[in-house]
Amino acid sequence: MLILNGIMLFLGMIMDMAAIILVATPVLLPIAIKIGVDPAHFGIIMMLNLGIGLITRRLATPCSSAAPSPAFPLKSSPSACCLSLP
Repeated sequence: MLILNGIMLFLGMIMDMAAIILVATPVLLPIAIKIGVDPAHFGIIMMLNLGIGLITRRLATPCSSAAPSPAFPLKSSPSACCLSLP
């Protein structure tokens, strides 16, 4: 299960959440069922991992949309979701 968590976290960092749900769920759900994970539990785990991946990538979608304008760098954005910026 830890490997599935890592895969979902990585995918969340590089792709949008809706696209990953459509592409990765048919691939990862049978694997999760084979290792004994309930599908509802897998869905909750998937949403949490993808959400964490969405806000922790370098140029996260919420951070980009929360920046006041292109003239201001993301570092100066008051958004609390920009945790991974140096």
